[in-house]
Amino acid sequence: MADLSLIARVERIAEKRNIATRTKTLQFLTEYFEDSQNTKSSLPVATFDSVTSSHGEQGPPIVISGIPSSGKSFTLDLFLKECRKRKQPFLLFSSRAKDPKSTEHAWIPSTLSYYEFPTLKWLESPGEYRVELETDLNLRRQEVRDAAQTILRLEGDERLAKWIIAVEEAADYYDVKAFCTFLRRMRKSTRRILIVSTEAELFRMCLPMRPMPYD
Repeated sequence: MADLSLIARVERIAEKRNIATRTKTLQFLTEYFEDSQNTKSSLPVATFDSVTSSHGEQGPPIVISGIPSSGKSFTLDLFLKECRKRKQPFLLFSSRAKDPKSTEHAWIPSTLSYYEFPTLKWLESPGEYRVELETDLNLRRQEVRDAAQTILRLEGDERLAKWIIAVEEAADYYDVKAFCTFLRRMRKSTRRILIVSTEAELFRMCLPMRPMPYD
């Protein structure tokens, strides 16, 4: 007799991945496992410990990459919840915060509009913050450029050393010079920089990781 708890787990995976049947879900899991055994194309799986592990004082930023609906935002959400559990302060940049249909990261109580961000409230009061970026791409790119420049001015500030900074939809900013400069330089000043992107190749200065396939 099949293990009912196992069936329930398979159904949860199907729901999270929007897969129609159990058979297709098992096919997805099988292919994912087989791909993970291919050492040439396999990437480390993003867990809290693997993302925050030390690569020296000049460790690279982390990029969680994968195709749409592969679990990138889900993995990021698990990671940030673990930050809360471990009392690890973080700053999340997300345009999803202004999307009324989105429930991701709704558990983060403290939100900052982009216009509040330069006041450095988050730096003076370490905790959990999300910066509400505009949903319009052009406006969001401008906001990220200005935010990157703001943080760059804090380079070397010892208060930054405890912070993790996360950025969603980072592929939208691959050609924003200030953002790329931020990725290169601020690795020395923060505990970790974490970005989520469909394209790992756009960020060669980062250590690529793939999302966890399921919880």
